[in-house]
Amino acid sequence: MSESNKSTISDIFKRWTAIDCHLIEMANSPRFFADDLHEYLTYRPDKICWESRYKRQVQPIHQIAYYLKPQHTKYAIDENTMKQILDFFQEYLPDDTQVVKHFLDFQSHRNIFDDGSLGWERWSNDTSTFWSYYALKCPSLANLADQLMTTIANSVPSERAFSAMGYVHSVFRNRLSLEKANMLQYIYINRRSLRKLETPSASEEEELAEEDRYLQMLGELEKV
Repeated sequence: MSESNKSTISDIFKRWTAIDCHLIEMANSPRFFADDLHEYLTYRPDKICWESRYKRQVQPIHQIAYYLKPQHTKYAIDENTMKQILDFFQEYLPDDTQVVKHFLDFQSHRNIFDDGSLGWERWSNDTSTFWSYYALKCPSLANLADQLMTTIANSVPSERAFSAMGYVHSVFRNRLSLEKANMLQYIYINRRSLRKLETPSASEEEELAEEDRYLQMLGELEKV
């Protein structure tokens, strides 16, 4: 999942389920590789197979993130998935006795999540605002939803941070103090966000092009 489409971990379950369906379709097709693919899809504890890969990639937290989107309550949750979700709540939110009830009410549109409530009427397609509206009524579930919907699905920002540090604290500038290095790193990483306040009309493509020019400039300075 690329950073450009701003995918969060709420998109992982949907993406891997789509891959699963596609592989099954290809395994049942007359394609020349169908037999090999069918063998890969067949669970075998002594060999690497699709199921073991899928379980590594899709965790209960990804399923919860997916089903906490208001527009996804129309999809039924199978018993095995529901068990994993409830086990997650019990492990990470053991002191909140209402979180399970609120989640089940949310899924079935009952009580505070009744179809006639303002949240469904106005923000059923706006996950962030929807859970902000319910924050006072079910704080634990709303807070969990807010965290999951803002957790990106890739490691691009952290990799970019390490790359930026290589430019900021290079062999030619290795006497920078920790404080100054952190300040320069902060400015560099947040440069695009800070510039949006001054030039809100700049497109993402323009910002990426500006970043490439900045990286090129730093690279040329190191050669001097």
